[in-house]
Amino acid sequence: EYLLTNSRGLSVLLNSFGAGVKSITLNGKKLILEPRTMDCYQNNSMYLGKTLGRVAGRTSGEISIGEKTFKLKADEDGITLHGGEKDSLSFKDFTGKTFASPDEKGVIFSYLSPDLENGYPGNLLLEVIYSLKEKENIFNIHYHAKSDKDTVLNISNHIYWSIDDGGLDNV
Repeated sequence: EYLLTNSRGLSVLLNSFGAGVKSITLNGKKLILEPRTMDCYQNNSMYLGKTLGRVAGRTSGEISIGEKTFKLKADEDGITLHGGEKDSLSFKDFTGKTFASPDEKGVIFSYLSPDLENGYPGNLLLEVIYSLKEKENIFNIHYHAKSDKDTVLNISNHIYWSIDDGGLDNV
């Protein structure tokens, strides 16, 4: 796990499993729904704070690129959710590397998704870059990806924000 903190009271806890955000607090106040245990984080079907993909959302279980059609890993209804449910990027171990400057600090998570993993073409190198500004409460998520074949990609994150007065129960 990687803990990023700044001088303004913002704290972000990251995990390499699913390149995810486990916790965000501001002056001790929880800002997102957090898993109670590591088992809950790793196995929960709510994708708590994790990176989604190769395609975030629902697809029909197949994709076409040019003249080729690729069958994706799908559930019993023929739907591919968030890139392949329990086999998606949300359930992969990423490699983490920290970086820091006087203005910000962060973690770069990387994962090589092999050609046809869950049916998606191309060896895809994905980087998920989390950064926290030191003097401003700005937390950024950036994605960088490169594939050796034409492919589809729609990466996102599945943070559940608490927009009320902190009333979200942890799961």
